[in-house]
Amino acid sequence: MSVWRPDPDHLRQALDSVLDQQFQDFELLVIEDPSDVCVAQTLATRADPRVRHVVNVERVPLAVSRNQGLALARGEFIAIADADDVCLPNRLAAQVAFLCAHPEVDLCGGQIEAIDGAGRSLGYRTYPCEPGRITATLRRYNPIAHPTVMARRTALLTASGYDVDAGSGEDYDLWSRIARSGRVLANLPDLLVRYRLHPGSTKATRLRATLDATLRVKQRYWRANMGLRDRLRMAGERVLKWLPPSLATWLFVQCHLRDRPLSSASRA
Repeated sequence: MSVWRPDPDHLRQALDSVLDQQFQDFELLVIEDPSDVCVAQTLATRADPRVRHVVNVERVPLAVSRNQGLALARGEFIAIADADDVCLPNRLAAQVAFLCAHPEVDLCGGQIEAIDGAGRSLGYRTYPCEPGRITATLRRYNPIAHPTVMARRTALLTASGYDVDAGSGEDYDLWSRIARSGRVLANLPDLLVRYRLHPGSTKATRLRATLDATLRVKQRYWRANMGLRDRLRMAGERVLKWLPPSLATWLFVQCHLRDRPLSSASRA
């Protein structure tokens, strides 16, 4: 969990959702960039020995912070969590069971419910589950929600982790490299994370930078594989990045979120 200037209430909810998982055999690495918000005070409210708190001397790019976590992690599997999201209680148990049962899969994500700053539901985002569909979808958009990911540590390290030069598209860039190397990516049909969208979130403040980074990833890895629909989507993203962030977020909610999660059968 990379943390910089978090909302204390959101951070507390995020921490509780990880520490109260049904699966309990894990360590939680909290990589903090210094700010005017004291993360140590929030961590002290739980005083859980599984938490390892690392404070950087200065603020670093998010990809650098994530790579610190990869280097320090000691487990066979690495799960990503954001400091303002909420993991469902069965998240880690479901992903560990899936990866143990499917040794051919190197990384798995899952489905998300978008929520606002107060925790109210905005809708559900559904991602493809079958590895072949995920690889085919990568040329069009990022089909794996970063805060739902659990991966084999060896797969992430073999891919050299996050590319610092990828900017706000560090996750999309990493999934693309992993897929193009021949490794297998999957999503569970299960709802794993409540994904928070609010004006102060990194997701909102970095929207334009994320769209720019998304376009660069597509140009770098997938341009030769693109069809007409893929190129039309790129054109739409070029327009979207010039809209006010609040309008772009509203369009995201309207276009991509459903009123309820789909059944497991229809997601497969």
